[in-house]
Amino acid sequence: MLTILIKINNITGDFMINGPNSRLKTDTIDITGYLIEGKFTQLENINEVELLNVEDETQINIKTETLDMYALSCLLYTSPSPRDRGCSRMPSSA
Repeated sequence: MLTILIKINNITGDFMINGPNSRLKTDTIDITGYLIEGKFTQLENINEVELLNVEDETQINIKTETLDMYALSCLLYTSPSPRDRGCSRMPSSA
């Protein structure tokens, strides 16, 4: 049985997607990995990813309008720079 756990706290901005082939996809980002977790903040009624941690035993992928990053068997932790923030947004409904 395949289990995927999704947790979102709209008050603190913390989020987590945990399970095989987990994916976070919006109009501007597409992230895949076994564990996707981080924190978002709301700017101008848009939830913007502030901190991001992606883990997988085989491969992760983070894709935005200006970035397409793959890594094999890795742990990735990133905090986007203010310059990159426009590319790492989640819709408010997430």
